[in-house]
Amino acid sequence: MNLTSTDSGVTGSPDVTVPENQVSARGPSQAIQMDGHSRAGRPDQSAQSRSSSPVRERLLIFSRKGFDSSFGGRPSPRLPDGRMVSLPIPEPGSPITYQNCFVQPGRSFADVLGQLGIAHVAEPHGGKSVPQPLNPCLGAHLDPDLRAAARPRPAGWRPLFGQAGIAQQHLANQGVAAGDVFVFFGWFRDSEENHGELRYARRPAGTRSPGPPGDHGSGPLRDYQAIWGWMEIGEVMCAADFAVKHPWAVNQHPHLIASVARTYPGKNTVYMAAPHFSQDQSIAGAGVLRYSDRCRLTAPDASSRRWWSLPDCFHPQNTTRPMTYHPPASWSPPAGGRTTLRSACIGQEFVVPVNDGIEDWLKDLLINGQPW
Repeated sequence: MNLTSTDSGVTGSPDVTVPENQVSARGPSQAIQMDGHSRAGRPDQSAQSRSSSPVRERLLIFSRKGFDSSFGGRPSPRLPDGRMVSLPIPEPGSPITYQNCFVQPGRSFADVLGQLGIAHVAEPHGGKSVPQPLNPCLGAHLDPDLRAAARPRPAGWRPLFGQAGIAQQHLANQGVAAGDVFVFFGWFRDSEENHGELRYARRPAGTRSPGPPGDHGSGPLRDYQAIWGWMEIGEVMCAADFAVKHPWAVNQHPHLIASVARTYPGKNTVYMAAPHFSQDQSIAGAGVLRYSDRCRLTAPDASSRRWWSLPDCFHPQNTTRPMTYHPPASWSPPAGGRTTLRSACIGQEFVVPVNDGIEDWLKDLLINGQPW
């Protein structure tokens, strides 16, 4: 199965995103769009020129995906067995629905939402979120699409991720290309079984809701941000050219469904996973994780889930340039091998050059992250 998420442009508050398909008006035709036309057979030029450079600096991209406080409106669940189920935001009109996407055989996303007591979801409409009754046939923006078991698959299927609009322009500006790695993160809350049904876990003793700014409280937050999946990029190109090269993918992904993708602004782009993680061939090129402390981004004593605790290899003094959207003032001085980051409200993808410490951190995350 697969878990997924949003293609948003700019976020206005923590875990709040603006879906890409609400950023601009509908395109002029039903064809899969890139800048209003197709350049069939020609790969994305920014990726091509970057990948041919003699000295290539690998990039890591933190990508915010899944239900947020604006679209969806509730945290995604961490299942009792540790599986992290990132709930995709609604996408009205998509043939990919909450009912036909599965966490496991016999349990669809619609089942999970119903058991969690989610009767309404915040649906994008005109750039705003509008509460709508949950309909199992409501379209879901299953992106990134990382697990084969999520839906019936055609022969040759590979994990895919799509991007467009402001967010894609940011990735292009940073020179994101084959060999770079996305780590997908989102807003989570633990869940538990109750008489065979799933529900959000009751607040454990010592946990709390976020307090006002500056309030560091006395216990961990109930909700948190965590990494739930990854993808090493094997190939990237505009959606129209991707559809020509990989016809199996047409209508299998939101960015390759003409009736859906025609609403996306700018350069509609598709990223396909590499077959394997290049630093360890035993690790798949993309997948979804079970929870461990390695996955958690929110600091244990944080007053907001925006406050991250990271190894000090991420600090700007240890990278060739700061993580995008995060100038040096966003970071605490390194101490004890860690640093605290006040993660940005704006932006959907945060890009940072990979150093030896980040490479080791990533390998440890994927080797010990128990993909499912």
